[in-house]
Amino acid sequence: MKRFNSIEDIKRFAEESGSHFFSKDAMRFFRSRLVSETYGDDGEVFITSEQFVALDGYSEPRRYTVRMIDVESGSVSDVSEWQEFETLAQAKSFARQMTRQVAR
Repeated sequence: MKRFNSIEDIKRFAEESGSHFFSKDAMRFFRSRLVSETYGDDGEVFITSEQFVALDGYSEPRRYTVRMIDVESGSVSDVSEWQEFETLAQAKSFARQMTRQVAR
């Protein structure tokens, strides 16, 4: 089974698998940022943040999503709802709790 030791490992595997999730264009469009910490026994769970900014300058607050990379295909899916968390602390707590429950 694939093991990820960092968010860079996840990015590299996704790109090598043909995923465009981490492409510069996609990251720029969603104003995405990656949290460096990974979660889960194999490090496959991670957190991103996104922020909507309209052309007129209106912006929404930055929000957080917990995601997982598929260790077979390299595709990325949401574990939480998209932008479910208002704070990074909430997203980290959810990621830790969710991965502990799966490990049982």
